[in-house]
Amino acid sequence: MRFLTTALLATSVLTLASCSHLPKLSFGKKESGSETDKDRTKRETAEGAFLEECKKLGNSGGSVAGVDGWYFSGAELKQLGATPEVGSTAFASAVNSISEYRRQLKQNGVDLLLVVVPPKALVFPEKVSKDAKVPLKKGTPPMLSSYTTSALSALEKKGVKVLDLTATFLSQRTAKAGALFAKGSTHPTPHAAEITAHAIAGEVSLSHGGTGYVVQEATLQGGNELGGKAEKLPVRKVFRADGTSSIPLGETGLPVLILADDAVRQWRTENASLPEQLSYEMQLPLGILTAPNARNAQRLKLMRMGTTGKNPFASTKLLIWIINSNELNSTDWDAVPLKLEFKM
Repeated sequence: MRFLTTALLATSVLTLASCSHLPKLSFGKKESGSETDKDRTKRETAEGAFLEECKKLGNSGGSVAGVDGWYFSGAELKQLGATPEVGSTAFASAVNSISEYRRQLKQNGVDLLLVVVPPKALVFPEKVSKDAKVPLKKGTPPMLSSYTTSALSALEKKGVKVLDLTATFLSQRTAKAGALFAKGSTHPTPHAAEITAHAIAGEVSLSHGGTGYVVQEATLQGGNELGGKAEKLPVRKVFRADGTSSIPLGETGLPVLILADDAVRQWRTENASLPEQLSYEMQLPLGILTAPNARNAQRLKLMRMGTTGKNPFASTKLLIWIINSNELNSTDWDAVPLKLEFKM
């Protein structure tokens, strides 16, 4: 994709073109037998060293200066450093909670798509620390997320449809169309939101709507809340067809409902957040519920709605549950029913 390199409010172009101009994306699954024993050993060794380095650096908190002017969130590194063992309490808690919720949704005629987005440190692990000694193959690091891969495999065996974007982000991390993370930010860039929305739309079987949304391409300065200099970031802003007003984001009562953490609203003031990008890709209005994390609060709100007589899924055909892969490390996963049943 070509982005305008003018200032934010300089000449913009309205277009109804789809994302067919984006590079062909890989959706996170390796072909069977693609990893040799030697490669696997190297990856597992690198992953252990990388997670140890994350644990050490994460204890400092705040903003962590990495390599070549890159900055990382100390909280993100700490969470990575605390990655538990496969089969641990955290592992079982996440897998059981998500799969049980999928079962209940299915009983109520709602499909679930679990979308897993990698944190910045897993996309650019060699920039975290020289001491991590992350190997690169043709400029790309290995997937250092075997715990996440195992958890998602367990979920798929329980019938959960999963879209893991780790491999996609790794393959697109140096794409000319735009960076996925700025050096000084923990948040994915507007271009990363576009890539994510395009990948999600490609997995959705719902009929897309009409042509009610258009895009406007420009650039903005930002991406340095952790440190360093502001960067020029390409941005695809999404508007209603008249090009003058932002698109609405409801809560419930729409065919597609998104559950996610507050980070997905990043770039909302620029009309370029992930939900807006997905609305454009699908040409549909979307409902969205967010909270500081994506584990329980949104489902508890939906449960309260269902328990008080309002069915929040009455019009819902698809629930898109977007989580950061670090969420799978937590033991704080609740088994939340769609609604509480009271019996005398």
